[in-house]
Amino acid sequence: MRTIRQSILALLQQTPHSSYDVARNLGISEREVEDHLTHIIKSLKHQETQQFHVHPAACRHCGFIFRDRHRLTCPTRCPLCKHEQVFPPRFEVRHRKTC
Repeated sequence: MRTIRQSILALLQQTPHSSYDVARNLGISEREVEDHLTHIIKSLKHQETQQFHVHPAACRHCGFIFRDRHRLTCPTRCPLCKHEQVFPPRFEVRHRKTC
């Protein structure tokens, strides 16, 4: 049987998911997913084969992309147009490219 973090990691290795998608698939809260993601990021920093990748959040109205945001939570509103409809960030675990 897998732990919650192993299950999250397995999901993120398949396709990019938002914290909401992961929470819905595993039956846990979004906040719990975000806590686990923090630990997964720390663990993957020490691995040579995999890396954590964040597809940044984006405004649904004007298309602004939150590139410099480091938090894993979804922003509440766009800094440009002030609309509150924001696509959440999506997370993915990729194989690290070796040179």
